[in-house]
Amino acid sequence: MAAGDLVPFMCSSAKHPTEAVAGIRAAAIIVTGVTGEDPGPAGAVGGPAEVLLQKQRIEVTLLGNNPNALRALVGAAAANLVIGYKGAAGASETHTLKNVSFADFVGQLEVRDPDTGGPVSMFGVRGVGQWGAADTLALMWLTA
Repeated sequence: MAAGDLVPFMCSSAKHPTEAVAGIRAAAIIVTGVTGEDPGPAGAVGGPAEVLLQKQRIEVTLLGNNPNALRALVGAAAANLVIGYKGAAGASETHTLKNVSFADFVGQLEVRDPDTGGPVSMFGVRGVGQWGAADTLALMWLTA
């Protein structure tokens, strides 16, 4: 888990790799990890001798009202994903996720429109960051 993950947010734009994705409304970034465990001696009391974070995973879900633009991302080559949003005091900020490839079309979701309160159909795609040998979480997810 990282600061700001698991929190869906309204976004103003998304680019993958440099082309704007039409109709983007929201995004969610999720960081998970794979742990390894050394149980220690069989007769020892208590928990494991050591627990290690072995790998990390970054997933992103983009939601929008243009299903064709979102479906076009599925199967595209891995590239940086730049998500624009309004930060503190209305300042324009970005999340940049390195080497994201999209593989899943989430389908239609009914959500509440922040402007009118009525239901809006949004569609989504889910992608995963492809890690290089020297990548760290700080290199894979940049916020500016």
